[in-house]
Amino acid sequence: MVRRILVVEDERRLAELVKAFLSDRGYAVLVTFDGQKGVETALREKPAVVLSDVLLPKLDGWDLCRRIKAEPTLAATKVILMTAVYTKARYRIDAIEAGADDFVAKPLDLEDLAVRIGRLFHLDRPPVPTPEPAPTTERSEPEPMSRTPLPAMPAPRRQQPVLDVEEALAGLAPRPRVASGQTPPVPPASSAGGDFDSHLVVMRRRFAAGLPATLSKIERTWVAAAGGHEQGRWEELAQVAHDLSGSAGSFGLPAVGDAARELEEAVRTHLAAGGPIGSRARAAIKQHVERLGALIHLL
Repeated sequence: MVRRILVVEDERRLAELVKAFLSDRGYAVLVTFDGQKGVETALREKPAVVLSDVLLPKLDGWDLCRRIKAEPTLAATKVILMTAVYTKARYRIDAIEAGADDFVAKPLDLEDLAVRIGRLFHLDRPPVPTPEPAPTTERSEPEPMSRTPLPAMPAPRRQQPVLDVEEALAGLAPRPRVASGQTPPVPPASSAGGDFDSHLVVMRRRFAAGLPATLSKIERTWVAAAGGHEQGRWEELAQVAHDLSGSAGSFGLPAVGDAARELEEAVRTHLAAGGPIGSRARAAIKQHVERLGALIHLL
């Protein structure tokens, strides 16, 4: 089977990050930015794995998964759903009911994602045949069996793996704090992922450089939403915050991602209540916008 993966993610910077990471590990990666295109591409390209966001334009990840699982020509295709919003246990149950093979939360742990994808490819491999026991040589005169029970033989001792103490301690060390105006540090390049690590430095710098523009868009959308009565403006604000929450943590800025997720959840909570968003709710949402802005200005 071709190691082909389809990534369906409307946040383009995050889609670029995931594509670069998986391409560096030898996968052929296709990318689409909405659910409808994702289904069309899957039908055409027959990927082995579809990695899809849940909150997508045109067709959400739940329905995308259902359509793929209902298509006979995609019977071998595995689906992983990912989201920064639907992270509670009931949404994992929804993912299983939709037919998903796995479910991951954002911000993405890329190494964990690689392990999960590798397991899905492993499921597609044929089982290793069990070797048949070697035939025994027949004896002309079988020896009589003793009636005295033989003493139990001690179990062979298993060889303990060698522990790399320095590596274990390094994994427990806290992550270095990022000073104002600096880009989050990148782990040293390894022989397996050196090209990706170099690319990641560039992508992180570009992401950080684009944060002021993203904040400006959030602030403009907030002003338009608070000054009018159009529900669409509030939905637009939630969508922009969603895009930022899903990508900031994956690019090494978890505080920004958490603040964006809290902003999105605040907006969606008030939208779900129905009716116009009152002055008290607007003030609460404004505080989330201001907190997000303060974090971005500290970078």
